[in-house]
Amino acid sequence: MEQEIIDWIKSVCDVDCEWVRLGIGDDAAILHAPHPTVITTDVIAEGTHFDLQQVELFQAGRKAMAVNLSDLAAMGAKPIAALVTLQLPEHFSLDQVKLLFQGLQEFSGKYEFPIVGGDTNRWKGPLVIGATLLGVPFSSPDAASPPWTMSGGNPDDAIFVSGCFGGSLLHHHCHFEPQIRLAEHLARHHPVTAATDASDSLVLDLSHLAQASQTGFEIDSRLIPISPDAVKQSEVTGKSALQHALYDGEDFQLICSVPASCIDRLEQDTRLPVPFRRIGRLTEKTEFTMIDAQGVTESLEIRGYQH
Repeated sequence: MEQEIIDWIKSVCDVDCEWVRLGIGDDAAILHAPHPTVITTDVIAEGTHFDLQQVELFQAGRKAMAVNLSDLAAMGAKPIAALVTLQLPEHFSLDQVKLLFQGLQEFSGKYEFPIVGGDTNRWKGPLVIGATLLGVPFSSPDAASPPWTMSGGNPDDAIFVSGCFGGSLLHHHCHFEPQIRLAEHLARHHPVTAATDASDSLVLDLSHLAQASQTGFEIDSRLIPISPDAVKQSEVTGKSALQHALYDGEDFQLICSVPASCIDRLEQDTRLPVPFRRIGRLTEKTEFTMIDAQGVTESLEIRGYQH
């Protein structure tokens, strides 16, 4: 069965690509990757990151690729190739693997990068999907841009976020769109001093960026874009929609800091592919605070999903 799976995967992944000299079929792939090369990897497991009683195999495969693409977006990088590792339950059929792989391939087609290799195994446990993505920084028109990091932020930089927050508990975490198009647009048209993606929670991931940049932050609760699903979830949990937006995690939106001098141009940019809103600023004091609905500044608890 394993060779049959590999043969099928090779048949659907054998595509021409400028970065790939040798793809699936040998002991390793060979790439013509320019420098610097951005590399990220992530693993998702049934029972922890998805439930096959609630999501389809296609959606599980899609999420495995999307979480890695979200990391590349946070680095301002374009995907150029992927490796996929499948730890398959013993009972899985080839047809089930095909459904899973269709989800993995959705983004490789959309963003034009090939799957060049990986590994498959069968075992007595649940489905585990791992992916490794390679990327290169998007270039501005006049120069090659370096990858973004979390450590480049400065006091008084504005904090911008994409999309909205708080929908993950109602399965948004298996349907989200990684912000590759936004990252490309920002890298080519606007200065970004620091960036990350909101995987663990808006507050926790923003605190990581601030700490790496040796700053604090102040956000305004009235500016945070809250998902309608966060409102629905609040009716079930009794927590406010804002609490879900701040702390639920797995929103996979971009969090960026930009120089204060660039705020107006960014906010007036009608070519942004998705909503991109200012919610606060980095601060010289290494404190994490939020302005509440009454305009009062309060300290924030720093928490989110802990791996």
